[in-house]
Amino acid sequence: MASGASNDVTQDVIWLKRDFRLADHLPLHHAGLSNHRVLVLYVYEPEVIEAEEFHPAHLLFINKSLQDLHGRLMQQYGVGVHTRVGKATDVLGEVLAKVGRFRLLSHHETPVATQRARNTAVREWCGRNNIRWHEFQQTGVIPDLSSRDDRKKLFDKHMNAPPVPPPARLSAVEIDDPQWQPTGVFPSLSDLGLPECTFTEKKVGGETLALAELESFLFRRGVNYAKDLSSPVTGWDGCSRLSPYLTWGCISLRTVLSRTKKRIDAVKARRAADSKKDGKKVAPPFAAAAPASSAASEGGGGGSSCSGPDVDPFDSRWGSSLSAFRQRLHWRSHFIQKMEDEPEIEHSNMCRAYDGVREGEFDEASFAAWCEGRTGYPMVDACMRCLHQGGWINFRMRAMLVSFAAYDLFLHWRRPAVFLARLFLDFEPGIHYSQFQMQSGTTGINTFRVYSPVKQAQDHDKDGTFVRKYVPELANVPQRHIYEPWKMPKVVQEQCGCVIDSDYPSPIVDHKEATKAAMSKLGKVKRSVAAKDEAQQIVKKHGSRRKPNGRINNFFDRFKKQPEAPIPSDQPCAADERMEAEAEGEMAEEEQRGEAPEDEGDPPAPSPKRHKKADDDQRHNEGSLPSAAAAAAAADQAPDNHGDPGGGEASAVEGGGRHQRRANRGRGVGVGVGVGGQQRVLIVQTRRQAEAFNEDFFRPLRTDDGTPLCIDVDDD
Repeated sequence: MASGASNDVTQDVIWLKRDFRLADHLPLHHAGLSNHRVLVLYVYEPEVIEAEEFHPAHLLFINKSLQDLHGRLMQQYGVGVHTRVGKATDVLGEVLAKVGRFRLLSHHETPVATQRARNTAVREWCGRNNIRWHEFQQTGVIPDLSSRDDRKKLFDKHMNAPPVPPPARLSAVEIDDPQWQPTGVFPSLSDLGLPECTFTEKKVGGETLALAELESFLFRRGVNYAKDLSSPVTGWDGCSRLSPYLTWGCISLRTVLSRTKKRIDAVKARRAADSKKDGKKVAPPFAAAAPASSAASEGGGGGSSCSGPDVDPFDSRWGSSLSAFRQRLHWRSHFIQKMEDEPEIEHSNMCRAYDGVREGEFDEASFAAWCEGRTGYPMVDACMRCLHQGGWINFRMRAMLVSFAAYDLFLHWRRPAVFLARLFLDFEPGIHYSQFQMQSGTTGINTFRVYSPVKQAQDHDKDGTFVRKYVPELANVPQRHIYEPWKMPKVVQEQCGCVIDSDYPSPIVDHKEATKAAMSKLGKVKRSVAAKDEAQQIVKKHGSRRKPNGRINNFFDRFKKQPEAPIPSDQPCAADERMEAEAEGEMAEEEQRGEAPEDEGDPPAPSPKRHKKADDDQRHNEGSLPSAAAAAAAADQAPDNHGDPGGGEASAVEGGGRHQRRANRGRGVGVGVGVGGQQRVLIVQTRRQAEAFNEDFFRPLRTDDGTPLCIDVDDD
């Protein structure tokens, strides 16, 4: 995309924003092809540094990234990075006065409102000064997209092209001014009026470390990705940990996708070769693994190390792990595209029918407790305190934090979103605000996602290691009480040195009661005519265009053939804590199924077909699925399939094994109570089907106002 008048110029200004790399850098590549002299420029903008989402850790990451890029440029081309402090238009005016007319080259970005206003001002400045501004794509997000139907084709066109190499040659613009020489020294926190960074466990910026992190993941750390990414304990190393490098452009998404595809192809080729050897295995070439390199983290235990034990590069787990990782990478652009198409979602509900529902009930004391990690729920508090130390947590835990703020505390999403944006070292506006609204239930097209803090701790911190590390008040609490310390007898509290309401707070809300009340209020809005009408337009604008995978046809008919006795009249229909979490909470990264989140980016928007008229509800394809009882029995044993890209993960009812989870993709999942209270998993496409299902032998769980607990899932 270009703006401004055409110019016959022989010099280019490369305006760095979130693209601190040499490889697959289109502005640098085109400057090299043109043989223009270049001035590589980064502007420390007051409106960016003073923004409420900006953290001192962001500046430190930027500076390390600039230092790395400056060194690589100087070593290869003798070209350095110039830095200035000020408004972008003022700095560009200085450059124009120093060097004369130039082309302005940069990557396109999907920023927050203040930076969108900055871009508008720069575009107007270029027009007034006869400067041509070229913006290049880097995230797979398409500006001015006319229809969501075209997104995948345009995304694939960019991402399937090979990453461009570093320029063959570059020469620097000469400026006869000592104050404009690239020194490799960058403004400190104090220089820019920022406080000291309190993070003790954080990633270090730079392309060098980004490439090392990718290689260590593709050849060592990622072998158990599908299982490791759900837990904050195993996620430190099991997730890709590429999210800050993708966010700040130390590595391009296209580079990551390209190298991931090569690994997948190599694994497939090896598997095919092995299958032809009549079962004879060839010793794994460990030498093929990426070489160990320096750690990409500062502080103890705050992130993955790029070194580690040798792992068979053709281990059987690699195929599914790498494929899942690649799929999540695609979700990054899916979410960023939403904010590109509708920037207002940074501040306003995506579905305006929810306006006014939470705004009048914002409780400052609850918000402060949530921000500080003193809610009385150990897993919530541990995750928040972990963020205060390192700026990263895996996606499932991010979703749990948002769920707790949105449903347990019933806080409007905007202030919690800004607070976490500041803490997240990998804050990517398009992913962040799209996800926050989805997790808070204001998109109008996604399920209400409620997480049980107790269940999340039980499932993903099985021995309490994570909780004890970040909530030291609970260090000596017996294992049987670590997830619910408020239930400890008084004598046990005194013995372990953790007296509730003295050393550690009681829960600030009752999880079951608070979430039930929230679901009731939000459910009334969702069932309103206004919300349903608006949801249709939201699906058209933002919904996934992936077609259903056709794995669950005639499931209702097949399931109804199974003989079942009637449910006893006294059978309770309310979801217990475990079922509540599995039914409503653990969809958090379904949309990222495939980050990232993980930290690549960190869940989904329902398929448009799910919102068509009732006659479309009956379109099923023939498929083979386990019975509902079998699916329920497998639920506790199957690993999650949650999104690593951007932070995260998701499964609707903790899946029924890998094949069951595949069958569930793009579908709704209803949860009900069967004979004797046994949990049953019902695969459905629409809420209407859940309501129509034969309740003689399957009673759907409902909220107090009658809404079935039905999960709407989406793939892109």
